[in-house]
Amino acid sequence: MSRAGKKLTDLEKAQRAVKADVRKQVAELGPLFADQAIVPDVEDVLMGRRQRWAGMAADLCEHLLCKDTLDVIEAMRLRRMAQACIPAEAFAELDAHKRIFPRDYEGGFWAGILTGSKRVEIRGHKVLDSAIKPHGFRIEYEFVWPPPGWTPPFTRETLGRHWWSDCRECGMSHAPNQSECIPQAPCESARLVVKDGIWTVE
Repeated sequence: MSRAGKKLTDLEKAQRAVKADVRKQVAELGPLFADQAIVPDVEDVLMGRRQRWAGMAADLCEHLLCKDTLDVIEAMRLRRMAQACIPAEAFAELDAHKRIFPRDYEGGFWAGILTGSKRVEIRGHKVLDSAIKPHGFRIEYEFVWPPPGWTPPFTRETLGRHWWSDCRECGMSHAPNQSECIPQAPCESARLVVKDGIWTVE
């Protein structure tokens, strides 16, 4: 808020942020090198603020639509399906390997395993081989998935029946095997707004 009690515009907030940044630099540089402080471009600061707001809005929309929750549920479902189709020792290797990746990668990882489109190679080491040109060695792995002769239990088409999907007609996510849209309460008036720097729905 300004001294007069009026709400500052985005540009005025960006200008204040620039002044605060310069004051911080001057304090760190000291009086001898104060003239070396770099003045940020106000437009760049304003653009950065708007990009952060856009990112916050996108995150909020995902939470409001329960996309994060659906992704977790679907990843758990696919993991259980893989556990039922893969030998226990191999599944343990794949499950441990998957944990080095971000959580939002889990659903795609197990989907690739179940359809045979995902290849996993673990604990590789060099083996000298003069027949390999020009390096003279090859890489052998202690664990490789899928093994020779393994037939994936699903195709992309059949696995799709077990996958949450976005419906073009209702705009909502359909559960596995759900063919009909569920009527939604009217929400034409709902919109995203910023109040005191926080995104909310009204």
